[in-house]
This record gives sequence, structure tokens and C-alpha cells, in this order.
Amino acid sequence: MNNFFDRLRNVARFAYMGADRVEVFKGMNEVIRSHYGADFPDVYHLGREMFYELANSHPLLEEPKPTSLRIKYIGGIGFKPAKNITDEYSSLLSSASRGLIIISFGSQVLAEAFPPHVIDAFIHTAKSLPEITFVWRYTKPLQGIPPNLHIVDWLPQNDLLQSPKVVAFVSHMGMNSFVEASFSGVPLVSIPLFADQVHNAYNAERLGMGVILRKSEITRASMLEKMREVLLNEKYVIRAREISSMLSVYPHDPTRVFVETIEFAAKANRLGEQFRLPGGDLYFWQHLGYDIVIVLYTALLAILVAVYKIARCFTSKLSLRKLKNE
Repeated sequence: MNNFFDRLRNVARFAYMGADRVEVFKGMNEVIRSHYGADFPDVYHLGREMFYELANSHPLLEEPKPTSLRIKYIGGIGFKPAKNITDEYSSLLSSASRGLIIISFGSQVLAEAFPPHVIDAFIHTAKSLPEITFVWRYTKPLQGIPPNLHIVDWLPQNDLLQSPKVVAFVSHMGMNSFVEASFSGVPLVSIPLFADQVHNAYNAERLGMGVILRKSEITRASMLEKMREVLLNEKYVIRAREISSMLSVYPHDPTRVFVETIEFAAKANRLGEQFRLPGGDLYFWQHLGYDIVIVLYTALLAILVAVYKIARCFTSKLSLRKLKNE
């Protein structure tokens, strides 16, 4: 975030989110009031009065940033040690002598709805890496797939990720997938589709855990290139394991944070008012201090103009006096 273009992109993102928030809350109000009545409070104002926000992320996986006392991270609360997997997956892991790559886009995105060229890119990549075993969560039969590509309609993602046989995870980068891969120490090929997935993919890349393949850039060549980059460059698996090691000893118990936060909120009064950030109601230009900069520069300009005019007046009088004396 030190160079000009990173900072420009951050300002643009901040401005876009501020403008988009208006439409998002408008839509939420319409849906909620259609079910609970027109007198239901405005969602934005409810959010302003909330006590806490329980964020399904982890401090180590986020960018360092100023934050609010309301934010409590509970990422990893659902992460559990691997259980015994079924014979089907046990056999699959045993046969993956050179490693297993998991391909999954979560429960909300159906991979079979992808454009044909994207599906073809996955199949071509598997064919190009015959020594690697692939397992892809795909709910419909696929034709023309190589023997090292296994299609399943469901997979125990958390349990499989913790296997030492897994060498990479191709993911849409939903928060749960990001957290599970991070705790398991698995390098990532991120293909973010929407919402927070882009942010999560950026964080994984920033941490050195993997690479990003934008959905608009998917081709046979680009997918194979990204896959080989993660498989052949040891820095990704080394960094992924470092992150996993840090997460395992980080002084942060998400279950305890969750329980204690809820218990405290139930006993406390007016926390929303106490935790409210003073800048929450500022306009975009006020938040960035543009109004202050304009006022200061205007005042400075006025002072400089006044000094210039006084100096000019003074020199004019001196010139007149000199002429009279002559």
C-alpha cells in the first residue's frame, strides 16, 4: 500500500463501497420491511447502534489496519482436527503418490454453471499434470476427463486439507475455505468470483500463500501456468506452513472470544453509543480530510495574498517617497 497506484486503488475502493452501501441498505430495508412491516427500523441505523460485530476472519489473515472495538474476530471457530475419512477418500489419498489437488468452489457456486472454456481449462490442466491426482467438487457427470481427475458431488474439505498428501487447493476463496486452508498449511490457487472473495484472495497472495487467477483471465495456458507456479515454487508451501504454525500458537481462542463477547453484551448497556466511531457519519471527502486541506490552503493563500499586497503597498510608498525626494 506504499506506492501511488495501490493508494489510488484503495481510495477508489473506499469511495465505491461508500456509494454502494446506500443501495445495499436500501435493498435490505425493502426485503425486511416486506416481511416485518413498513415500520421496521432502518438497517443502517440498527448497524450504527450494534454492540459488536463477530467477524469470521482471523487477525493474522487480515491486513493491518485501524479498527473498532466492536470488531471481534472469530475466524477458525469451526476448524476441527481431521476426522477419519471414508474408504473412498482414504483410497484416493493413498493413490496420490505425487500429491493431491483439491478443486472446490463452495456450496453456493455450482461449478457446472461455469462457461465451457473454464471447465475445459480444468480438464486440460489435469491432463497436462498426469502425475498429480485431482479431486473436483462437481455435481454432474463430465465427459473426456483423464484418469487422474476425480469428480465428486461432495467432499470432506476440512479433513482432506489436513492431509500431507494435499499439495494445493483451487478455491473461490470464501472465508471458510481461506481459514481452513490457512490452518491446514495448504498453498492456494485463488479464483475469486464475487464479494469478499476478492479481498481474501488478495490477502492470501499478500501473505505469500499462493497466486490469484482472475476469472476473466482463465484459459488453458493461464490455469496451467498458475498451477505449475504453486507446485514447482517451494516458497508457497513454506509460507503456507509458516502461517499454519503461527495460527496454531496465536494467543486467540475464537470460541472463547465468541462466548465471552455474547455474555458481556447481554449484561452491558449502551455499548453501541460508547463504541461508535466519531467518523462514522462523515462524508467521503470529510473522512479523507479534504475539507480541512481546502480550508488550510485557502487560509494560507489568503495570508500570502495579504502579505503580497502589503509588501507591494509598502514598496509603492517607498518608491513615491523616493521620487518626491528626488
